[in-house]
Amino acid sequence: SHSSGMSEQPAGNPHESKAADRVLSLEDIPLHSTNLLSLLDEDGIIHYQSPSITRLLDFEPGDLVGVPCTDCFHPDDRERVYDAFKNVVSSDSFVVEAIEYRHLNATGAYTWVESVASSNPTAEGYYVINTRDISAQKRQRKALQRANERLKKLATIVSHDLRNPLGVVTGRLR
Repeated sequence: SHSSGMSEQPAGNPHESKAADRVLSLEDIPLHSTNLLSLLDEDGIIHYQSPSITRLLDFEPGDLVGVPCTDCFHPDDRERVYDAFKNVVSSDSFVVEAIEYRHLNATGAYTWVESVASSNPTAEGYYVINTRDISAQKRQRKALQRANERLKKLATIVSHDLRNPLGVVTGRLR
């Protein structure tokens, strides 16, 4: 038995074969996203929503399929949000729209969300909408605005008193 002079190949990186066995299919990605991924046709009809809709809005993934997206928007936000979607759909160039609005949840109340869409449809002609809950940020922003308004009132009172020290003193002497 004669050796060919070729040595056996070293085992290599043990992680490589494991990684190759673990190819994540594209269908699995939405299952692991914290954001809601939705597919809408050019008329705004919902064709798919990822499982995170349950955590975000208490709906099951199939509950809103076939529903016009506008039915899910707060009436005061409906026109503004649909106009942004139509801008994405009708654009000849690449456009990304991000919009904040109130989305209906399964309890019948509304949740503040931000949705982002691009004018780049899938091969099937669907638009991918990425939606996240922004309720906490909205509450923080509102609290900050209220605090700023209180500070402005206080500053007005203090500056008035500082501008009129003699008026205050003479008024007290009378």
